[in-house]
Amino acid sequence: MIGWTIYPTKPAEGTAQAGVRTWIAASGRRVLGSLTLRIRGDHAHLETITVAQNMAGLGVRRSLMRCAERACRKAGLAKLSLRAPTAAPHTIRVYKDLGWQPIRSIDQVLHMSKRL
Repeated sequence: MIGWTIYPTKPAEGTAQAGVRTWIAASGRRVLGSLTLRIRGDHAHLETITVAQNMAGLGVRRSLMRCAERACRKAGLAKLSLRAPTAAPHTIRVYKDLGWQPIRSIDQVLHMSKRL
């Protein structure tokens, strides 16, 4: 069993985008996954989440999602949103297990949200 730690990243000086937050899951020097949010007013949108293929199913995605949710609650945000491809039912199942609600499906993309 491999363990990991989640770290917030710091953008290179002069490259920070307003309202963008990124976390990485790492084991030692090995990056296992990452998540990026864009904050918009009183909510945040999950822009990207990636997990190393050999780490799929081990909980890295869930850990990153929970970390981002805690950070958003701490910042006083009311809601999170994301878009997931309908061709990835295993990923959608993870989001539903974490309390995300489907909003609508457009062009093979499921729009989901979660109240914090």
